[in-house]
Amino acid sequence: MLSVFTSVQVVRGETRMPVSQLLSLTPGAQDIARLPLLHHDYHQGWDKWAKMAGLPTEEITHRKKIKFSESATLQKAAVDRQGVALARQLLVAKDIEAGRLVRLDDVLNPLDSGMYFVCREGDQNCKELKIFKKWVMSIR
Repeated sequence: MLSVFTSVQVVRGETRMPVSQLLSLTPGAQDIARLPLLHHDYHQGWDKWAKMAGLPTEEITHRKKIKFSESATLQKAAVDRQGVALARQLLVAKDIEAGRLVRLDDVLNPLDSGMYFVCREGDQNCKELKIFKKWVMSIR
C-alpha cells in the first residue's frame, strides 16, 4: 500500500515529556517520581522516562497506576492538578504556552510516531498540494 506514495516527509517527530500543574518550579526526577503519575493505557512510557532520567524503574513500576484510555482525558487530568502526565509534546504545546501546564524536566521520551506529509504518486506537483505542503512544513 505504501508503494503508491512517492512523497513521505517528516513534518515533526513526536516525543513525550512530564507535564503538570502541581509544581511551578522544575523539580528533580525523584520529586516527579513521588507525585501521582498519570498513565495512558496504550502509550506506556514511565519506565523508559525513569531510565532516561537516571532513576531505577522500580520507583515507577511498583506504584499504583492512575490510568486513562484517551490522551485528551490524560491531558485534562494533568491540567486539573490530578497528577503528572507523560504527554505527547504536540498535544500539550498550547497548554504549556498558555500556562495551563508546566513542563517538569528536560527529558524527552522519543516515540516512533509523529506528523508526516504524505501524498500519492503524481500528486506532488499539484499547485494546491504544494501550497498545503508549504503551510504544513511551516508549523514545525
